[in-house]
Amino acid sequence: KIFEERKIRRGWVFAALIILVLSVPQILWIRQQTDPSFFGYQWGWMHQNSDKGVLDVAVFWVKNLGVPLFLAAIGWFLAEKKARRFAVPFLLLFVLCNFVRFQPQDWDTIKVLVHPFFIGCALAGITIANMWKRNATFKVLAAVLIAASVLSGVLTMVWWLGDHPVLYPSRDLTVAEWVKQNTPADSLFLTGDAHNHLVPTLAGRRVVLGYRGWLWTHGLDYSQQERDVNGMYRTADCALFKKYGV
Repeated sequence: KIFEERKIRRGWVFAALIILVLSVPQILWIRQQTDPSFFGYQWGWMHQNSDKGVLDVAVFWVKNLGVPLFLAAIGWFLAEKKARRFAVPFLLLFVLCNFVRFQPQDWDTIKVLVHPFFIGCALAGITIANMWKRNATFKVLAAVLIAASVLSGVLTMVWWLGDHPVLYPSRDLTVAEWVKQNTPADSLFLTGDAHNHLVPTLAGRRVVLGYRGWLWTHGLDYSQQERDVNGMYRTADCALFKKYGV
């Protein structure tokens, strides 16, 4: 058993080394291409929590995670030692997300937080399973806790059932086809910066300034292009149009 545990630990260390070897060069390269504030220290995950105390951030997580948080905490103590060891790296990710800014947009960190959330759900499931093995009272309580845990998700899905967003109306498809048929493939357009603007996404043409939300989250400096775009729209400055070749 001791040798098996050592083998497992060596496997984790080996996996971590592979991750470091592959990720560190990419991180160093990204830091050279982006604003220095792209990565850094940030307390409490969200920008709104940066100046708050430990208690306030704890309340923030209780409000957002709700019942599953308490079920997961109980499940930690009910779980086998092997399961707890497996969960530790994922829980460390959660801790890390409360101290490190991986990218400027807060919600992009969800891609990291989702892994400890899944582990938390598994731990919560251990609590529910243990309750279900007991008498009828515990089974009723388990059912109530399950309902309370998934209620917010159910309400969201119900709301989505009545929402029918259209990414591209038919008129956009028509205009995009005209652009593809009547303009050179390397032509440059002056457009709005909607993330789903038909010119870059459907027609495949370049634009002076794309969706600023993504430019910002990639840490790119687009301030000059933004000023020039405003100038072209406000003053119709021909020099700016010639500068970009619009």
